[in-house]
Amino acid sequence: MLDLTKGEEALPQVPDVTEAANTAASEILRLGTAIEHTQVATNKDSFPEEWTGAAADAASTEIKYWVRRHLICLKPSPCPRLL
Repeated sequence: MLDLTKGEEALPQVPDVTEAANTAASEILRLGTAIEHTQVATNKDSFPEEWTGAAADAASTEIKYWVRRHLICLKPSPCPRLL
């Protein structure tokens, strides 16, 4: 049997996503540049104690959190499930 369906119906073309891809690429580049200029990236070889501002606060908070979690786990009671 012969199929008389038009080609554009039988084999639809993939939509053009060039603009969306360019937008995504620009956003990735923007984020990469922003990360590159953070203290974490620029001072990756120095200790967090040498950082200043928000980066130091975030690192300090995270260190304190994990120290507390570790100390809780040293108690004789069952260790809470880590996240």
